Amino acid sequence: MNSKITYRLLRSLKLVLPLLVGMGLVSLQARVHLQDSDPIQWHWQQPKTPSLVNIEELMPLAESALISEGNTLNLDELEKNIETHPAVKNCEAWKTANGKLHIQINERVPVLRLLHSSGRHRYIDEENHALPAFLGAAYRVPIITGAVPLAPEGHYLGNDSLFARLSRLQHYLAQDSFWLAMTEQIDVLPDTQFVLIPKLGQHE
Repeated sequence: MNSKITYRLLRSLKLVLPLLVGMGLVSLQARVHLQDSDPIQWHWQQPKTPSLVNIEELMPLAESALISEGNTLNLDELEKNIETHPAVKNCEAWKTANGKLHIQINERVPVLRLLHSSGRHRYIDEENHALPAFLGAAYRVPIITGAVPLAPEGHYLGNDSLFARLSRLQHYLAQDSFWLAMTEQIDVLPDTQFVLIPKLGQHE
């Protein structure tokens, strides 16, 4: 009986093994294909330092757009995949006549940083989207504290929300270099009034 079970297991393994190997080769070919395009020309539409995203994070998203049939790259799918990264506003990909792959990234730019009472942080970008406060990124922007909810990551926060009011305030401050340079923190009171706390002195 044991010999029959062993025979069946070996027979099943013989049928499944080529499939597993084939899947592994497709995955490997995807990585090799994009690496063979090296150097991929990555472009950032705004200065890349500081940045909320790096090439190492974007490569797996690009590789997932590889079509196994013919080992070709679906550029539309590549753009959509990269745009799933919460820090990417939009992406454009194209190939030149010599076959070199170009990928252009337009990142979201934080203008506010929320320090929630739970200890979790969020960035708010110029279009009122909530972004994770990625490790390694250090944007010098006004900090929001006080009676404010934790913004959901990757979501547009709406035109009529508290965050929209904060974004409009930040936009107003940004029109004056003195106010923007002096404002360290925006504290939200329970009645939703805002208190500006400067970088210097004890004034409010």
